[in-house]
Amino acid sequence: MRAFGFVACLFVLLSIVSVVDAAETVAGKSLKQWSADLQSENQTTRLRAAKTLGIFGESAGDVFNQMLDHDDVSVVYHAASHIGDSRVKSDTVAGKLTKLLGHEHASVQVAAAYALCRIDGVKEKYAAVLNSALASKERGAACSAAEMYQRIGPAASQHALAALKAAQQNNDYHVKGAVINALRTVESNPYKPEPAERPKMGGRYRTWLNAKSVPRPELAGDNKRLNILWISCEDISPNLGCYGDEYASTPNLDRLAEQGMRFSQAFTPAGVCAVVRSGIITGMYPISIGSQHMRSRIVTPDGVRCFSEYLREAGYFCTNKSKTDYQFDSPVTAWDRQGGNHQDWRDRAPGQPFFSIINLTISHESQIRHSHEVHKQVLAQLDSSQHHDPNRAGKFLPPIYPNTPATRMDWAFYQDNISAMDKQVGQVLKRLDEDGLSDNTIVIFWSDHGRGLPRGKRWIYDSGTHIPFIVRWPGQIKPSTVNDELVNTEDLTATTLALAGIERPDYMHGRVIVGEQKDPAPEYIYFHRDRMDEAYELMRGCRDHRFKYIRNYEPQKPYAQHISYMDKMPTLRELRRMDIEGTLKGAEVTFMRKSKPVEELYDIVHDPHETVNLAAKAKYKDVLTKMRNETIAWQDEIGDLGLVPEPIMMENMRPGNQMQRTAKPEIVREGDTVTVKCATPGASIQITQPNMPARLYNGSFKTVGQVRAVATRIGFQTSEAVVSNP
Repeated sequence: MRAFGFVACLFVLLSIVSVVDAAETVAGKSLKQWSADLQSENQTTRLRAAKTLGIFGESAGDVFNQMLDHDDVSVVYHAASHIGDSRVKSDTVAGKLTKLLGHEHASVQVAAAYALCRIDGVKEKYAAVLNSALASKERGAACSAAEMYQRIGPAASQHALAALKAAQQNNDYHVKGAVINALRTVESNPYKPEPAERPKMGGRYRTWLNAKSVPRPELAGDNKRLNILWISCEDISPNLGCYGDEYASTPNLDRLAEQGMRFSQAFTPAGVCAVVRSGIITGMYPISIGSQHMRSRIVTPDGVRCFSEYLREAGYFCTNKSKTDYQFDSPVTAWDRQGGNHQDWRDRAPGQPFFSIINLTISHESQIRHSHEVHKQVLAQLDSSQHHDPNRAGKFLPPIYPNTPATRMDWAFYQDNISAMDKQVGQVLKRLDEDGLSDNTIVIFWSDHGRGLPRGKRWIYDSGTHIPFIVRWPGQIKPSTVNDELVNTEDLTATTLALAGIERPDYMHGRVIVGEQKDPAPEYIYFHRDRMDEAYELMRGCRDHRFKYIRNYEPQKPYAQHISYMDKMPTLRELRRMDIEGTLKGAEVTFMRKSKPVEELYDIVHDPHETVNLAAKAKYKDVLTKMRNETIAWQDEIGDLGLVPEPIMMENMRPGNQMQRTAKPEIVREGDTVTVKCATPGASIQITQPNMPARLYNGSFKTVGQVRAVATRIGFQTSEAVVSNP
């Protein structure tokens, strides 16, 4: 049993052998065809080929050698990484790699050092390059270096142990997790699953209601514009009564669905919160702006702004309660009120329309695995009839989970938390009623991705991306309507701007899903999975109403890579334990497989849990080809930055790992006319005047009083404030 666990732990290390022969095809193309794509003028096409060629292993040795001379630094990085994985040796290759140790991009130096460690032995001069990256404050650089040591394994012990153990003290838990994974292989110390038990004490019950807030119906005034309220929750699939879940107890959300429209086919583009929210706040697919890696610190392209700024410019009072999880710090220009202490719309001016987001966190993954002590606080909020009996949970468990006391308890806790969240939804809606706003407010309820359990959250199967999505619009949406169109969370942004009467910028990807400006429904929606905390992955896919297609760019890696945060879940510990013991049966083995096929295809209508891969079946060849091409076309159209190695992408965004500061705004006065400028491209400016709330600058204005201005851009530090007196 110990030997089996050791092999499982070292799978990434052992995956360096050639995966396919040169004569075979990968995702419909031969080695020669993929090699030809390296000359494409389209970066996405080029890098898709560069990444895919690694699957050919030693068979592509000559191509890897040529790639080292490529003008695209990302192609060079991929080539060095592939050479290290496949151990392609030659004097020519070794010479080129040695020269790359002096490359201007530190990331290329690291990839070259890794390759040399694999083909020339782990020498101090090579390890020094990796150790420098390991100590970097840039998360992508450190995690990449740790993963390279994980692949090198015990051979690195002499020169890497001290650096790895020093990095283990890093306060960045993502880097720390990557280092722990590396140490397991370098020290030949296999993972040992902890018991699937809950802590006896500890944890925190996440509440929402602020008892000090009082109704303010007088603020409604004579506002004729629509108010817009988003109620978001975390980490749930459509396990609600209104979606037909017989184990669920969700009376408030069921009532909301009865009053409005329930979307049956709503999805997120990724399976994790911050990545999805980065797409929502910008209205763009995360891989198009570089926010695809979990917990990154990106700089968005020039001109890409938080969409709430457009609402503020139009006079909306904008608030965001609790969560600003966007892969970048929320700029001061994004919200009138934000954070945990700013509840909702009650601070606005009389008659002012509002856009508010209330983020409910009780259903978060972490709330499933907390102690029984804390869970009693959840149950105390519910009627006893809403308590979910774990003994009944086995009937509702997906087939990918074994039916054991630990998994049943997790499923019952998951549903209890949904019921507690449902109660909080009722509290939010009650506030609208108290303030006389229900008839003039569009309410949109959604989850940030699917359920917070293994093969749900973080993955692009329906269990990780299919979400509940409900819209109530009194007088416009017929009650108890069901909409079966494919919907993506980027559509939230476009729809909200349209409802507010604001033209959406051309750069946004979403469509309008309700109202007079409603756009046609798409045939496909698209998905991606990239670095999740410390674990690197690269998956792309698309879905229609019948089939789901997934392309795995790193098929040699196991599905359930170790992620420290995820490994705390009792259900996953149970899966790992039973996998080592060899007691998993049928679909239960799905998530524990030690490698992946290059392509996956599922008939979701007949296989809703996506356990029977049809990609290799001749009967589905045409479907596979069409969906493969659709996914490729989507990547090419939006520009898939996930194919750029993360360290290189971050170097390009933030040279020297230094956050740039937005230029100080310039206030120009001509008589009583004030104009404000900023030299930083794409910057937004916020204006403050005495006895007036802060507002977004959107053109010259008249005043004879004092003006204070600050400027900011996503991913930049806010400028120094500038004050102009008459």
